[in-house]
Amino acid sequence: MCTRTCVAPCQILSCKVPKLSPVDLLPPTVEQVDAAGNATTVPDPNYQGIEGVQLKNELVIDRLASLDVKSRYESLRTEAAELETQIKQLQDALDTLSRIQQRSLESSLFNKANEIQEDISIKKFDLKNAQLHLASIKAQ
Repeated sequence: MCTRTCVAPCQILSCKVPKLSPVDLLPPTVEQVDAAGNATTVPDPNYQGIEGVQLKNELVIDRLASLDVKSRYESLRTEAAELETQIKQLQDALDTLSRIQQRSLESSLFNKANEIQEDISIKKFDLKNAQLHLASIKAQ
């Protein structure tokens, strides 16, 4: 038997969220009057952002999450290194298969060349897949 009070999804969705206009997101302004008596509106020079925090274009790591971020970075780095070695192996295998296929064509072994072409196609697919995976890891 459940003793907790549950909130129905319709109650959650019906809550009122205040809508912000673009004006609400602007920093506060101050009116300044120049010597000629013209009033101009300028940003408040004493405004330091939300609660005095200046936001910059940098990554802020939470103290509690910093261990998780470091371990995730290390795992991504090792996975990228593994993928780079896999890509090198696939490229070597493709080169070898291409040379074998060329020899088969020179020897008029067309059936064998067709079989090798299937293997080459599979290796090319695996290579492109590994390169895409590596690119996604580097993007993280």
